[in-house]
Amino acid sequence: MTTPEVHMEKEIIKYLSAQQCSVQWRAFLEVFSQELTQQLTVTNLRGLMRRSGERFANQHPLPATETIAALQEAINVVWRSQNWGGASIVEDGTRLIIKHYLSPLQSGMPEGATWASGFLEGVYEQWMHQSGADLSLHVTQSRLADDLGTVEYSFGK
Repeated sequence: MTTPEVHMEKEIIKYLSAQQCSVQWRAFLEVFSQELTQQLTVTNLRGLMRRSGERFANQHPLPATETIAALQEAINVVWRSQNWGGASIVEDGTRLIIKHYLSPLQSGMPEGATWASGFLEGVYEQWMHQSGADLSLHVTQSRLADDLGTVEYSFGK
């Protein structure tokens, strides 16, 4: 059983998450997503979103950085300029863990459009390669988005 406080917290999170995507885009994204899912497989949709992400990264190149902290800050400069939330990057053994917070994909795309997060896979992978990472390393989603639109990605082999 949930308490009134827990219920209210969930409602607040739902409300704040909804604010990440402008109302003017929601109906468009809903019907656009429906049309895409009628025409393409989930695999093809994810690939389309990854390629779109790569294109975005190419249009928003990052400056040269020397540290992971500087790379994270450069990434967040771009995300703040686009009102797309933010990211954190931490080393975990032989891979990097990238968490993207408050993505408008969560509130802008219809429920179940998990393929949409392929956009961020493409962006982060392209930025990592532009920053000098080995081309054999890839970004893959390691966790589904939570209620706030936080998605976790892994960069490595």
